[in-house]
Amino acid sequence: MAKLKKRRKPDSTALYKRRRPMNRPELVERLRQVGGDELASFAEWVLDNTPKHHLKVVWGDTGPMLKYAHEGYPDRIFKFGQLEATGVLGQRKGIFGSRKASAAKHDGPTDELSRAGHNYLQTLASLTGAKVKVSTSPRGHIAARVVVGDRARDWPPLIRLARKKKQWFAAIDEAIRVIRKVLEGSSGGRPDGGQGTVLDSKTRMAIENYAMNMAIEHYTRAGYQVSNTSKESPYDLECTLGKETVRVEVKGTQSEGTMVMLTMAEVDNARNPDIRTDLFVVGRIHVDKTPKGPKLTGGKLLRHIKRWVPDDDALTPIEFRYEVPG
Repeated sequence: MAKLKKRRKPDSTALYKRRRPMNRPELVERLRQVGGDELASFAEWVLDNTPKHHLKVVWGDTGPMLKYAHEGYPDRIFKFGQLEATGVLGQRKGIFGSRKASAAKHDGPTDELSRAGHNYLQTLASLTGAKVKVSTSPRGHIAARVVVGDRARDWPPLIRLARKKKQWFAAIDEAIRVIRKVLEGSSGGRPDGGQGTVLDSKTRMAIENYAMNMAIEHYTRAGYQVSNTSKESPYDLECTLGKETVRVEVKGTQSEGTMVMLTMAEVDNARNPDIRTDLFVVGRIHVDKTPKGPKLTGGKLLRHIKRWVPDDDALTPIEFRYEVPG
């Protein structure tokens, strides 16, 4: 008796097994089928605007990947997501790629490129109503993704980005700005008086700690009991005097401190009407690099704003850049 052939089950992953790269007309048509004209127009807009934002489009069999590589460091590739024909933002190897867990522990969370990736992920999650998920592969590689569920491939729908496309590209621009500064070796204060970024993570931490110590000394002299809450809260100090509690956001910089970088959590905390928050900006910190590490001198309290509430007009999204009132 002849053996009956088993019927093959429909392959729901057929899209991911294509052998040839997808092209633009095909992507647009597939997205139109998934999300209508709005999603198709969004894909066209993204592909038209990538050159203006220093992005390279690499076509894969499921859609185009958006990548950035500095002209001087072509081997350093930074990924910002893939427009999947299924209507989601794909991140197979994570945003900014993946790396060995051992390397991540060595670099630490203060590494500038890690911070750029983290801030981009947080903004992307905020724009899409998703969350950041970090996973480790059996080979020891860690990767961070933005997902709407619990699985690594619960990627956010593109339709949510379509409605906030300019904010999305502003987040990409900010990440690329930091990448360029780090790779080009930019450090120290910004010429426009902003807080800027510091290439060396030890120097960055030294500046932050230097400003923190000045703030602690200031509030202690005023009679407050001061607690360092920077590791577990979206503010740096909690100061109590009798029944009064004051939260303090501390910023340190080598510049004049007319602009500081704020996270969304820091802004939300400062706008809490139920508790007072102060802004404490220490600027003109001088850094000398020595064999034992950075040596800091100088530093002056340039801005001290009590009952600080950041105004919308002074904020630029993607880490907030705040123009501190005089």
